[in-house]
Amino acid sequence: MIDAVHAEICAALRQGLPGLRDVVDYGVERKLNAPLAVVHLAGMERAGEADDGTERLWVQCRWEVFLVVAARVCGVEQELRRMAAAVATVVQGNRFGAQVAPARFLTAEPNEFEPSFSGALSWRVEFEIDVPLGESVWDGEGVPVQQVLASYAPLVGEDHKDKYTEVTADELPSL
Repeated sequence: MIDAVHAEICAALRQGLPGLRDVVDYGVERKLNAPLAVVHLAGMERAGEADDGTERLWVQCRWEVFLVVAARVCGVEQELRRMAAAVATVVQGNRFGAQVAPARFLTAEPNEFEPSFSGALSWRVEFEIDVPLGESVWDGEGVPVQQVLASYAPLVGEDHKDKYTEVTADELPSL
């Protein structure tokens, strides 16, 4: 799941920031083709008490996007701020085509201490996504529904059991 989300983040950045010349993973290239975005998963921790009933482990993934522009470019500081704002809008609320929680933008700030970006200026954008790991305990078959009961608010819940009526299959609306 994490690999798929990672690939979709890179694709979303390529589409959402058309001025980028490259989007790379973890900055492994020796020569960077700026302006570019370097994407990596910075860390994972348990995602609170997230439970979707599948018994999967939900982890909060913290992603970093380093935006890099050559220092000699006129207006480089403004360009980096514009790019950081664009990344924030691309990631905020995005699920990147996966069954994950919507991404939450955290911060964007100058990244002044990155030695691998010599001759360039950089900003770092951080965001989080809660991602499920492992297989679901459900096999996709589900449990057949035996009985459907309906009532009207506020006459719902345990105290109003006698107000519920059974709904049969032929009474259900067609979709």
